[in-house]
Amino acid sequence: MNGKESRMGFAQLVFVLLVLTAGVTYMMFWKGGIPFLGHLPGDFVFLLPSGEIFLPATSSVVISIVVLALAYLFTASRNQEEE
Repeated sequence: MNGKESRMGFAQLVFVLLVLTAGVTYMMFWKGGIPFLGHLPGDFVFLLPSGEIFLPATSSVVISIVVLALAYLFTASRNQEEE
């Protein structure tokens, strides 16, 4: 893969990440959130006299697994194209 193809692949990755970020932002702010995130078992809410602290432990793990799976699929497809 030469430099131009490498930059094109990087540009495509940045574009996909931008679209995903825009989609998540849209869901979070204008549609009232993503329905299943923040309500999974293992997402903790601590009620304090001065407010509350939300710790989305399980949601963070789920998001990490999804992002890792997408990154793996993206790199696997790129490796097949090179061969």
